[in-house]
Amino acid sequence: MEKFYKKQIKLWEKVYEDWNNSESWQRCLNALPQYVYNGTEEFTFREEIFPGYFKDLHHDSFQLYGFCNDYFQAKAVLEFEENNDYSKLLEGYYHHILYIILGEKHSKFELGWLEYDFSLLLIFTITYFPQYTSIVGKHLVKFLKFRSELCSELNLYRKKYHKMFGFSNVIWLSVFVCKWYGFNDLAKEIQNYFDVIADPPYQLATEDLLCTDAEIVNTWIAGLSDFHIKNSKDNLTLPFNNYYWQYYPIEIIALLEIRQKENISNEIIKNDFIKRFLPHIGKYSSIKFDELTRALTTRIIGDND
Repeated sequence: MEKFYKKQIKLWEKVYEDWNNSESWQRCLNALPQYVYNGTEEFTFREEIFPGYFKDLHHDSFQLYGFCNDYFQAKAVLEFEENNDYSKLLEGYYHHILYIILGEKHSKFELGWLEYDFSLLLIFTITYFPQYTSIVGKHLVKFLKFRSELCSELNLYRKKYHKMFGFSNVIWLSVFVCKWYGFNDLAKEIQNYFDVIADPPYQLATEDLLCTDAEIVNTWIAGLSDFHIKNSKDNLTLPFNNYYWQYYPIEIIALLEIRQKENISNEIIKNDFIKRFLPHIGKYSSIKFDELTRALTTRIIGDND
């Protein structure tokens, strides 16, 4: 387990180092306050493509914020690892919620994200920032609709689609979590785009979610942990292809947060894979963001979020 996390942390250290050493990336980060405080929507950067050849690169606010998200996420992961400050980790992932909302305003999807990414973000949103569930869920539904229209064969081979690609499990889980928190209409909309049954680790976890028997609970957590590790690879057919979710097993954490909300103790859980997150379950009903994150929230959502 430690080997898995050492690899993930090393990756985030590399992302953070690259950001700090790149003039191009730093230029984006330094320009972000212009969008936040001055309302600038279009940005032009003159870049040296190769020695002696320069080109003007044009970005809108959505692209600019997207570039900066890697920096915010890397910083959040490393602060959590160094200071055990879970609120900073949540703030890092919160930037993706803001980015999705900005994407809705621009009618754009996050480049490189697929169904499983949006599903995992929805699970994160419901768990920690439920006030934004509708808009993040709407974004997922739009993407599912876009994909189903783009790949018309999906309507003919839904069951084959499930067997070929494991990421249907996290879509299924997002529906489960939606229903648990009362977002039934959203759950129905998501279900319109798949009719698969979850794999055994997910079935067992949801069936025994509120169990108090230590052996049963640790069995389903071990199953989800093994599934997460095995599916955390650079492979577009896997649910944790994106390194954002490889490090942070939100699909397990969200279920533990449900147990906590139901006043069921998680102290019986003994699992090396999630032990770094266990002390923080049920302790973050509100989070104090830094000044830039608060200003971004106001800029993107408004004063009455």
